[in-house]
Amino acid sequence: ALQRDQTVSYPDFNVISGGQLNPNGHTLTIDTDYTQTPGSNYQGLYMLSSESEVIFNGDASFQGSALLYLNGGTFRFRGDLEVSSGDDYRPGTNFLSTFEGSTPQAVTFYRASTNDSRFGDLTIANPAGVTFGSVTGANDFVAYDVTIADGGVLRTSELYALSSLTLDGSGRIEGVGGARTTVLDSSNDVTMNGTSSIYASTMHVRQGLTMASGAELDASVVRLYNELIEPEGTYIVPRTEVAGTIALQRDQTVSYPDFNVISGGQLNPNGHTLTIDT
Repeated sequence: ALQRDQTVSYPDFNVISGGQLNPNGHTLTIDTDYTQTPGSNYQGLYMLSSESEVIFNGDASFQGSALLYLNGGTFRFRGDLEVSSGDDYRPGTNFLSTFEGSTPQAVTFYRASTNDSRFGDLTIANPAGVTFGSVTGANDFVAYDVTIADGGVLRTSELYALSSLTLDGSGRIEGVGGARTTVLDSSNDVTMNGTSSIYASTMHVRQGLTMASGAELDASVVRLYNELIEPEGTYIVPRTEVAGTIALQRDQTVSYPDFNVISGGQLNPNGHTLTIDT
């Protein structure tokens, strides 16, 4: 357990089976590549305090199949992250993983899903881009609060934000290799600030969507579940669908190019006036 902030630059730094490394409310900076191979649960990096922080200036490799104790604090990745087991990276909901490199970063999970490797809170702050991919199974990358910082670029085939999704400044979400993100799903509000942008195939908006005038949403389909959105930015969406139960709270005018209430959807004017311009 650390007793002060420390920086280490061991050429080959490993926490092996039986070892535990606890920042203990301090900042640990690792200037080289880092590997851990826990032999049982709660070995390796032990993150308990919300003040604990680990900065990985090299690549980080989480190996083995043991559960980690990642309930408080922050990991700041400036190199690649590799997770070799579906069990090896399951932070708590308030544990923050930040990707803040200056060259392209890759995140490789063996399996990515709610029940396998996933994130707690997630921030993307790398202008050169962070690319998510999995070795086996679906690329169902899951996090809670997701923030794409000003200038940050996330490239992923699928992303599920179990809480909010916020894009600041010129932050961007797109698919791998510049394609569209296949599925982008946010359980709570989506906020697109500044000149942020999204390039997706299907986007699920389960609460509200707020867009700044300079923001751009380019998606093949947007599905609405809780309210009709009135985007102020550039809305390049050829088809907008009501997929949940929506009851208006005020008079609204919408001008979606192709407006549909699909199977399972319900749209209730709720005593208000709904004007559909398309």
